[in-house]
Amino acid sequence: MTVIWSELPKDAEAKKVLKDLSSPTLPPPPVTDATVVLFTDDQISAIETDLWSITTYSFFPKIGSAFIGQQAMQPGTKSAIEVAT
Repeated sequence: MTVIWSELPKDAEAKKVLKDLSSPTLPPPPVTDATVVLFTDDQISAIETDLWSITTYSFFPKIGSAFIGQQAMQPGTKSAIEVAT
């Protein structure tokens, strides 16, 4: 599965205003690949890993919902973070 993050139109407008004000803006995340581990009519799930983190994607097409979660270590520290959407 190819993962591409995009901006909402209002976010793109805000970024343009910041650029016009010479404020630094972050580039969009790079395109990545995730491995599909489950594919049924009810659920599609995939996993993406890198050196310090794992991200899981679960889509439920029949009900129009998705869950995205990431767990990661912060290199050089004894801290870990989790983000769920």
